[in-house]
Amino acid sequence: MPPTWPHLLAFPLHLALMMRRDFPYPLAGTVHIANRIVQQGRLNIGDRLTVSAEFGGFQSHPRGQAFTIRAEAQRGGTTVWRSESVYLRRGTPSALGSLVAALSDEDAATTQAGTEAIARAVAPRYAHLSGDRNPIHMSWLGARLFGFKRPIAHGMWTKARALARVLPAAPNEQIMIDVAFRAPILLPGHVTHFADRLDGGTAFAVRDGAGKRLHLVGRLGRDLVFEKEVHAQHQ
Repeated sequence: MPPTWPHLLAFPLHLALMMRRDFPYPLAGTVHIANRIVQQGRLNIGDRLTVSAEFGGFQSHPRGQAFTIRAEAQRGGTTVWRSESVYLRRGTPSALGSLVAALSDEDAATTQAGTEAIARAVAPRYAHLSGDRNPIHMSWLGARLFGFKRPIAHGMWTKARALARVLPAAPNEQIMIDVAFRAPILLPGHVTHFADRLDGGTAFAVRDGAGKRLHLVGRLGRDLVFEKEVHAQHQ
């Protein structure tokens, strides 16, 4: 199974946390700006996973207050997958925490790897699987209420789609995928994929059909220094 699959199981727990009465921010208007996945064991069809999620703390951001939700999946008592999702509340004054550390536009891959037409139907299909039925994905009116001309693709769908082009053909035992989300993909639309081979991994990116506007920047590799960082933050 792909490394983004457990996120579909974990996202309802993200929602449950953000919909608690004591959560400091409303769910509406919260933007997913980054995601890191560390897979520590092969994921198989039929696996019985125990998934959990927790609030990971506040981080400051130039545009407002960011916060992290961490999730993990265990199989037989052993952690095989971890993730960190960074969300942003724009315009929040006096942001708490250290500055968000995320990939920058300069990290984006530059070698074109193909183009793709994205159908409007991908958003409701992904919403059905993930439980993320945010109006910005589901309807033209909902998107316009939040300043978008058309419904937009889910960020994690975009990550999964980009990974499908760069993941190794062999099953993944240990792998790290770090992405930062930029401009949303308006649906329907066209995108251009980019990928560069690096020492120990791959840089990848998704831009608009003209290859200019950046939608996603990512890094893929087997360097588990990221796993150590995630583990340390759980202690």
